[in-house]
Amino acid sequence: MIEKVAELLRELVDIASPPGEENKLAGHIEEKFDKLGYEAERFQGNLLLNPEADFWVATHLDALTVSSEFRISRGYAFGPGVCDAKAGIAAMLLALERIAELKLGFALFVEEETTGKGSALIAEHYSPRRCVVLEPTSLRIAREQYGSIELAFSITGKAAHAAVPERGVNAVERAFALLEELRKLPANVSILKIAGGNDIYAIPESCNMVVDIIFPPGVSLKEVRSAALRIGRAYGSVEVVEEEEAFNLDGEAAGLLEEALKRMKIEPRTSAMPSWCDASNLKKAGWDVVVFGPGELAPCHTQRERVSLREVLLTSRVIEELNALV
Repeated sequence: MIEKVAELLRELVDIASPPGEENKLAGHIEEKFDKLGYEAERFQGNLLLNPEADFWVATHLDALTVSSEFRISRGYAFGPGVCDAKAGIAAMLLALERIAELKLGFALFVEEETTGKGSALIAEHYSPRRCVVLEPTSLRIAREQYGSIELAFSITGKAAHAAVPERGVNAVERAFALLEELRKLPANVSILKIAGGNDIYAIPESCNMVVDIIFPPGVSLKEVRSAALRIGRAYGSVEVVEEEEAFNLDGEAAGLLEEALKRMKIEPRTSAMPSWCDASNLKKAGWDVVVFGPGELAPCHTQRERVSLREVLLTSRVIEELNALV
């Protein structure tokens, strides 16, 4: 069975599906649904199966393009998008092969990695459901979704000949001072992009930096935003790129997921989802959601992205148990 998981993942990874270009992969999966006797629906790019169901399992079709090749090593599959989130797609397909009477609904969203418009459209046009969103949690039940705010800073300085830096103000050095101020907030802070300096042997008078700030439920987005903007304006100018509140995921969907794991003799473990995912759009529209899935988040979006073949197989069996419970 593990060999079958590996073959399916290779098949899915071999079909590139960058955001906005998911149609080929969607068509391939639709053909697989058809062979299993299920008729899927398309809704503005999203692929849906049995959408009338009260309880859905969902993930996304798109995957970021990273320069790496599919391979298997020591029980793991490596490759672009193999974990985020083609492992979830594979788990869905494996479960459908063994489910006799389908009670669950399935959704595969477009553009999760960029605009999030796929799940936003579904949330707008379908009444609230219960839903497990498949994302990398190492098979832990993510009962919290972290909030985030992305900020673009333009830091100012004063140019001077590099041999006499004391006669100017180094904007890049000010950017790192700004970063240290941000790290005093009750949040995780990381630089996504930074640019400054030139080749004319002078200290830079400007620096641009994009920073992501992530915070758990209980920390106010309003307070984080206010503090970050105040800090940024002391160094130049700042603009909010995007932002999301943090929230808890502790409804019926989480309870049923926990019960499914117990039925499999797996002790439920909990965690938090630190990254934005489609659960956010669904939650804001009143859905009862929880996040769970195979693989670890840290290597995703890198050349080290990987997923445990065993975790993909276990996720497919969790989906089977959920189908029996709803």
